[in-house]
Order: sequence, then structure tokens, then C-alpha cells
Amino acid sequence: MKFKINPPFSLAKIFGSGDNQNIRALDFQPADVILEGKLPIVLPYDQTSLEMVIHIDRVRQGKNGHVNKVIQLTLEFTYEGVTYSVEHRCGFEEIFPLLELTSRFGGFSYTFQKHSSRNSLLDYQQFVREQIQNHQRYGIHLPFPPRRIFSICVGLVWISILLCCFIFLLLPTAKTPENRFIIWLFTGLIVLLALDGVRNLWRYSRTKNKLKQLQRR
Repeated sequence: MKFKINPPFSLAKIFGSGDNQNIRALDFQPADVILEGKLPIVLPYDQTSLEMVIHIDRVRQGKNGHVNKVIQLTLEFTYEGVTYSVEHRCGFEEIFPLLELTSRFGGFSYTFQKHSSRNSLLDYQQFVREQIQNHQRYGIHLPFPPRRIFSICVGLVWISILLCCFIFLLLPTAKTPENRFIIWLFTGLIVLLALDGVRNLWRYSRTKNKLKQLQRR
């Protein structure tokens, strides 16, 4: 199994003064992991420890909104006293495919690095920690924090209002086929947004119920 590395932006690497290992991918073989760069680095699982540093930050979303997110992972492979550090720009969901491979290593740990002092990051860090524990124990995890349910519901309300406006108010006033086509096009986009919101709520609810069942056993 191979994971392509998405390195974060770095001026040092652009000007050639960064890490000369330049790891492009991780190739997880049956007995070892290969760090693919200018020269491949082969690390036997049983003699290698892995530390995963999870970077979280509060980032802008939209014009006035902000959201807490996982923005990067730093994977530190230590073999025979030498540590090879790999930085991978990614999101929350990309933690878990890597997490499923950590049992192969001689040791594994994870820590967090906050890129902001906002108090809400502490709550988000706890959420991510709980989902890592859920995935390690049960193989599943919640897709997003519970507080996001409110924003999704508010979004669905606004989408419903827009949908009614397009269909019942604007469509009857359209004078030409071109105008009606544009209105139906935007209506279709709004419906797709609504379906995505409903899908996210359904996915959260299904996973939450499944976790409750597993935790009772």
C-alpha cells in the first residue's frame, strides 16, 4: 500500500535549503516501510517506532466564518537512533488510513500541535483524540464534531428558503426559455447542496448509533 505525500508549502525547499530527503511517498510493504525520495529509505517495522504529530488550526472558511481543522501530519520514523521526519498536508479523514497501519511498528504514539491559542482548539483536539480512540477500538469514527450539526441544519433551512424562492417566486416570472433554464440550473445546484447536507447528517447519525451499540458490549 502506497501513500503519496503532499508536502506543505516551504520557501526553504523552493530555494534548495530544506530537507534534502524530499520524501514523495510512503510504500507500506509486508515487512517494512519504504520512504521514497531521492534515495529510498527502508525501515523494518519491528525495529522502527512511529510518532504522529497532528497539526490543528482555526482557519477561515467563507467570508466571515472560521472552522477548526486538521491541517497537517508530521510522521516521525525512528530507526537505529535516527529519526526521519515526513510532513504531509492533509485533513482529518486522512489520519485513519495511516492509523490502521500503525500496529505494524515496534512502537507508536501521537501528539498534537496547535497553531492557534483559541480555546475552541482544545475542544477540537479532544474530539480528534476521541475519534482516534474510537477507530482504534471499533474501527469507526465520527466524521465531524457534534457542534457542526447545528450549522448544517441552519444551512438546510436557508437552502429550503432559496429553493422555494426559485421555484415558486422566480420561475413563474421567467419570460424566456433561457431564464427558465438558468433558474432550473440554480435550483438543481441548491438541491445538490441540500442532499449533501442530509447525507452528512445521516452519516453522522448512523456512525453515532453504531458507536453506542459497540460501547455497550
